[in-house]
Amino acid sequence: MVFLHKLTGYYRLLTTVLLLLCFIQVQADNAVSRTISLTASASEEVVPDMTVWQLSVTETGPKTASLAAQHASQVNQVIGFLKGSGINDRELRTTGTQLRENWVYRNNSREQEGFIAHTQIRFELKDSDLYLSLWKGLAGIKGTSVENIQYALSDPDKFLHKLRIAALNNGREQATQLAEAAGMTLGFPVSIQVDSAPVRQPGMVMAMAESRVSEDNQPTMPGVIKLEAHVNLSYELLFR
Repeated sequence: MVFLHKLTGYYRLLTTVLLLLCFIQVQADNAVSRTISLTASASEEVVPDMTVWQLSVTETGPKTASLAAQHASQVNQVIGFLKGSGINDRELRTTGTQLRENWVYRNNSREQEGFIAHTQIRFELKDSDLYLSLWKGLAGIKGTSVENIQYALSDPDKFLHKLRIAALNNGREQATQLAEAAGMTLGFPVSIQVDSAPVRQPGMVMAMAESRVSEDNQPTMPGVIKLEAHVNLSYELLFR
């Protein structure tokens, strides 16, 4: 009787272990991830609504003290003109201010000829009607040159938000088609990652030396800026 009782206990234990193993296997099968992942995109060409100007203000002189004061006055004159023309303080920025030795080549040798002061001024122009008047006004300020002008968008996020939604819809449509081709049904999204491409600039309008800055008619062709939005998607796949 004791032997039979022990044998029965062993059978019960073995049965419990087998049931546990079956349960673990079923749970493992249910935990298998069936997903579909893809990258979708949407793009749009937009006409730019502003220009970004890069100016260079340069002056030379024999002594640093007097040159610094003269250059500061020169920069203030440019900034004063821009403000008077309607450019907001928030759209103005000075960068790259330098005061250094001015080296020139003469008679096959390198010689110092006083000092040079240099400052860059950057500003954004949203009113296209001011373009020509700014160009002419800057031409009359000594030592000032227009390095380049680029077209840009004042609010690219307004367009990118719409493009992200379009990319998401494109991705869902593609995933649905692929799921049906595989004999399955598209489930809920598992992950959504947005990766918006930087705004593509159409290039600078012009880059001219000071000697040409006084031309009366400067042709402008804004063209278009291509915006793109990309989304990385993963969807659950379900059996039909």
